[in-house]
Formats: sequence, structure tokens, C-alpha cells
Amino acid sequence: MKKTTPEESESIELTENQSEDKTIHQKRLDRQSQQQVKPATAYSLLSVLAVVLVIVVFVLPRFVAENEVNISDEGVEDGNTEVLLNEAVLAQKPIAEALLSEMLSKMDDLKSSGVQLWAEEQWARIRDLQSQGDEAYLNRGYDIAAESYREAMQLLTDLEITIPETLESALLLGQESIVQGDKNLAIANFETALAIDGGNELARKGLNRALKLDKVIEYSQLGERLSEQREWSESIVAFEKALAIDPEWLQAQQGFSKAILENDKEQFQSSLSKGYALMKEEKFDEAEAAFQKSLEIDPESKAGQQAIEELEIQRRTSLTKSLKYKGLIAEVNEEWDEAKSYYETILNFDSNIGEVKDSLIRVNSRIRLINQMISFIAQAENLNDDKLFNQAQQALIQAQSIMNKGPKMTQQISELDQTLKIASTPVEVTLISDLKTDVVLYKTGKFGLFEQKKILLKPGVYTAKGTRIGYRDTTLRFKVSPENLDQRFIIICRDRI
Repeated sequence: MKKTTPEESESIELTENQSEDKTIHQKRLDRQSQQQVKPATAYSLLSVLAVVLVIVVFVLPRFVAENEVNISDEGVEDGNTEVLLNEAVLAQKPIAEALLSEMLSKMDDLKSSGVQLWAEEQWARIRDLQSQGDEAYLNRGYDIAAESYREAMQLLTDLEITIPETLESALLLGQESIVQGDKNLAIANFETALAIDGGNELARKGLNRALKLDKVIEYSQLGERLSEQREWSESIVAFEKALAIDPEWLQAQQGFSKAILENDKEQFQSSLSKGYALMKEEKFDEAEAAFQKSLEIDPESKAGQQAIEELEIQRRTSLTKSLKYKGLIAEVNEEWDEAKSYYETILNFDSNIGEVKDSLIRVNSRIRLINQMISFIAQAENLNDDKLFNQAQQALIQAQSIMNKGPKMTQQISELDQTLKIASTPVEVTLISDLKTDVVLYKTGKFGLFEQKKILLKPGVYTAKGTRIGYRDTTLRFKVSPENLDQRFIIICRDRI
């Protein structure tokens, strides 16, 4: 193995100084490139180094001790003692070289972890010890060089041990610096963490957050100012911009939540007030939309639910009032079916409104009476039946007793009255037979055998039956018209059996 001498160390130091302007990541890449050694070469170097270390640790101390004993026993002269002492110092040369080689290797390893960033004072001390050792080595003070290199190695080892703790501390300080809004300190700590561990995801994420911290703080502060002015919508937008840059920024998260909550409260109250105003104007559909909007904001709101209940009561009250008015108008206009529909609709909302119940009874009674009158008028030809005539007469009396009849009912009363008068006025008719047919007129009486008979009959439809022994019975249905003066009807059995 080729040992590293102070001269080579100086050359390496020059190269290192030239590379100090490089970034930490570039230095890491250079270091990794330099460390790409073939496996066979690496094993050979390790074997040689192991032999040197065995000689230095076990053989050389014994050799030095034996020389010292020989010097003491033989009682050499002072000049020879000086030569032996120089030989003892010379014996420290391989130790110094071994320590130098190990020291330079460890320095390279630590530089790849960015030691210059997080241990400047210790690193400066190590470089001083390296320089002192190199100077002593060049002046053949191998024992002094070994001591300097040994002290530097101890410092390097101590630094190497603290790497995990330093990494953890840098990450923690970086996070705290972000929370405190200290961008530069946060960047410095996360860069330190990345110098130690270039693949550390927390450090990469933290550095990314730190680099954007100024804009995040700017939007967050804007959101807070807008919140103080109760400009909730604009405040929400500002906080959203901050969170779009850094979703973990606590100030923006809290401000956004507060702005959303306050905006919802304001929108809820606005919708509620608008709904009540519309309800007062009896714009019930629009009021319902406003109340529903408030419930969309806060579905569990008792105030919103109560508003909906009040709206339904107001809507029913207003609708009832409107339908009652329409029902009365329909009655005045004698639109009895429409009036009935209005009153029934009201009672579907509330079946306990006595006034509407009475109105519906009145309307139904009027509808029945009108239908009866219409029916009796239509059955004028059957009013010769006493029972039907009496029913029509009763309907007429009932209709005539009604106050505020209206023109339609007055007309119907007049028509029924005229119909009844006609139906009650007998008309003379002539029945003709052959003195052999026994004639019976239903609802009137038996007339027996006759050739011609004049009788008075009320207008209407009649049925006469004729019978004769040895002949088939005959039936005649005829109508007595009030207009015709000479009405003749023949009833004769003509078909023999």
C-alpha cells in the first residue's frame, strides 16, 4: 500500500481548497466518484494496511523497548544515545503515515457529510492539527506528527459519532424555524440535514417549504387582514393560496377554518333574514329556498328548522285565507263545484276549521238541490207520477226559500216552476177502442169496454193495456203533450191466439 505523505497531503489540500467553492451536493458527487475503487485493489490495500498496523501496534513497540534496554545495559556513550533516540523518532514514521492515511480517509468521509457546515470550529482545529502534523513530518519530527494526527483522528471520530444527533437536531431546528417564520435559519438547517443525508425526505420537504415561506406568510397575513375587516370570501381565497403553496402552514390552516366558519355564520344569518322578509311578503317559494340554503350551511340548526316550520304555518294560513276568499267568490258566481274544491283543499290542510266545514256543508247542499232541480226539469214527461211530482215540488219550495239566490238559481227555479205548472195542468185526450177490448190505463184506472172515451190527463208518458179473450194482449205507450189540443190514442186487441 502506498502511504500518504505530508507532501501528498498538501497536494490533496490544494485540490480541496479549489473545490471549496463547489456546492455540498457537487462535493458529494466528486467524493463518490473518487471512491469508486476496484474490489481487487481495495482488498489489496486493506491487507497491506492491516500488516502495517500489526507491525506498528505489536512489533514496533517491542523493538523500541529492546533498543532502550540494550542502550541502558551496554552503557553507550552520549553520541550513540542521540543516534538511538533519532532511531526511536524514526520508528514513529510508519505510525504517523498510517494515522495520516486513516485521517485523510475519515476527513473525506466527513466532508461528504457536510462537516464544514455544521462543525466549522472543530473542522478548523482538525485542519490546524493536520498542518502541524504535516510540518512536523516534513521536519522529521515523526513522533510529533503522529501525536498531531492522533489528536485529529480523535476529533474526527467524535464528529462522526455526532452525525445522527446533528441530523436530528438540524431537522428539528428547521421545522421550528419554519413555524417561527425564519426562512434563512430554516434553509440553513435543512441544507445541513441534506449535507449529512442527501436523500432525507424530511429535509427535502422542509427545504422546499422554507424556500416558499415568504409567499406563504404574505398570503396568510393578507388573509388575516381581510378577516379582521370581515371580508370573509376574499380572506378564504387568500388562505387558499397560502395552503396551495404549503398545505401544512398552520397559520393558514387555522385562518382558513375560521374564515369558513365565520363566512358560513354570516351566510346562514343572511339567508335566514332574507327568508323571513320574503315570508312576510308571502313569497313562500322564494322564502323556502332561502331557508333551505341556510340549512345547507348548517343542517342541524334549530333556528333553520324552526324557520321552515313557521313557513309551513304561514303558507297554510295564507293559502287557507286565499282559498276561503276564492270559495266565497265562487259561491257568489254560483260556481258551486269550484267552491267545493276550494273548501275541501282547505280541510285537507286542517280538518278542524269549523267555518270552512259549515261552508262545505252549505255548498254540498246547494249542489244537491241544483242537481235535483236539473233532474226534475229533464224528467218533465215523468212528472205525471205523483211521487216524483211531489219531490219536485219540495225541491222548488226549498229553492224558493233561499236568500241571495243568484241569477242562475233564479232561472232554474223559474224553469222548474214552469215545468211543474205544465205537469200539473190536465190535457183532454181521446181514447179509442172497439167495445171488445178491456182497457186499463196504468196510474189512472180501469176503463173497461168502450168505443171512444175522452179523459183529462196531465202531460207526460202513459201506458195503456188492452185484453180480449182469444186475442193477444196489447200495450200502448203514449205521451200526452201539453201543446196539442186534439190527441187520440187507439187501444184494440187485433191478433188472434
